[in-house]
Amino acid sequence: MNIKRFISGAALASGLIASGASAGNLIATVTAGYIFDNVTLDGPIMYITNTSATPFDSVRITSLFGPNSPTFEDLGSLAGFDRAFVPFTDVTGTTAFAEDPDEGGLLNNVYQVQITQGGHTYVSSLFSPSMNDSGGCVAFLGLNCDFSVEDGNVIPVQVGSIYGPTTGVPEPAVWTTLLVGLGLAGASLRQTNRRRNGSAVRG
Repeated sequence: MNIKRFISGAALASGLIASGASAGNLIATVTAGYIFDNVTLDGPIMYITNTSATPFDSVRITSLFGPNSPTFEDLGSLAGFDRAFVPFTDVTGTTAFAEDPDEGGLLNNVYQVQITQGGHTYVSSLFSPSMNDSGGCVAFLGLNCDFSVEDGNVIPVQVGSIYGPTTGVPEPAVWTTLLVGLGLAGASLRQTNRRRNGSAVRG
């Protein structure tokens, strides 16, 4: 072993620290679909799921484009691993989110969810029927992407997500490799020092 191996080991260790701390944590998802039976219910279904064990202090969904926008709905707190359903009328019963969005032609009503957790605020990606996490059109407002009325049920799928802070703590497998790299670096230094000491004695 030589100084080159030491440098390689140190570089590996620092790279693993960086990679272990770079990934954000998914803390919430937004799922949306549409229920249509033309008798008792004709409207969107949407819920926000806390995918972490830590409760949310507050949850808010904002309609950024639509009737009377921007409007918002406060859904209160949310326990860990629990979910909250989004009502598509506001607290006064008016059309903040539209009771029957297909009648208003709101294909691309854009939404965003904001949560607070442990004194910190996080927001979701923007999502709409045509722009969402699924990568395709999800007719959760009652209109297909060709503006035709959706006259059937739309199975709920994930349309939005919220990520929390990076952990900054490497995974166990990363720690193992990190320790191996540091061990190689230490062994290389020890061998280098022995050689230097041996050369000094002979001199």
